[in-house]
Amino acid sequence: NPIYQDFNRAIRKSVLDVTDNHVRVFIKVPHSQQAQKILTEMETALKEEISGRYPDYVFSNFTRGKASLWLESNKR
Repeated sequence: NPIYQDFNRAIRKSVLDVTDNHVRVFIKVPHSQQAQKILTEMETALKEEISGRYPDYVFSNFTRGKASLWLESNKR
């Protein structure tokens, strides 16, 4: 299915950067509108999964760049 291929191609380029005081997550936004809808529906689940793996950090909401989503946190 081309929608899932576009979604998976964008998600493969995600980056998780963990330092002493910050955790930053970069997710590339897919090109197609249907794949973007899938990503939008998954935002809360992604945030819960990441915050569950790093309980010492407080996460903000996703912020949208031009073609990317960022999730940033600070240490408690």
